[in-house]
Parts: sequence; C-alpha cells; structure tokens
Amino acid sequence: MSELAFKRGSSFRRRVAYTPGDNEPATLVDTTIASEVRTPGGTLIATLVVEKNGDNLGFTVKAPLGTATWPLGVAYWDIKFTFPGDDIKFTDTTSIEVLREVTQCQS
Repeated sequence: MSELAFKRGSSFRRRVAYTPGDNEPATLVDTTIASEVRTPGGTLIATLVVEKNGDNLGFTVKAPLGTATWPLGVAYWDIKFTFPGDDIKFTDTTSIEVLREVTQCQS
C-alpha cells in the first residue's frame, strides 16, 4: 500500500499514466474508470471525477467538491477500471493521511 500525506482544504488532483498489464487493452478507449476516497470503516468521503487524456493513455482524478470537509486522519483511495468485455481491475490502495490545514486566512 502506498501512502500520501495531504492537507485538508487543498485541491485534490492527481495525474495518472496508464500502463497496461498482461491481457489489458493498450489504451483506455471504451474503459470506464471510477474512483472514491473512503474512511477505514468504509464510509464514503468523496466520489472523484475522472477525466481521460485525449490520447487515452492517462487520466486525471480530482475531487470536484473540494476537500475542506474531509475528516482528519486516515482515508483510503483506489481506482477501478472496467475494461471492454467487463473485465475489472483495481489499483493498489493508497493510504491518505488527511492533515489539518494551518493557514486559514481568506486570500
């Protein structure tokens, strides 16, 4: 499991390059991608938006509603791929340590 420290209130946006595995399509054409952030108990924190790159070789995952209300502490994140033919694969889970923001002034 990989780990990520993240400040609550920051924009959550990650660019991901697609590297096909064995018996997986060469590109993400006709592939559905979904992603969520959840508490260790399984409560949904955020449904993330996935935008594929024009070349279908990568994508961006982002939290459209921001992260200001994300609970402090540990959260878990992964990405689900549904390939043509309904083959499903998940990425490894990433543990996110959601940290309290320090600077709170309005800019």
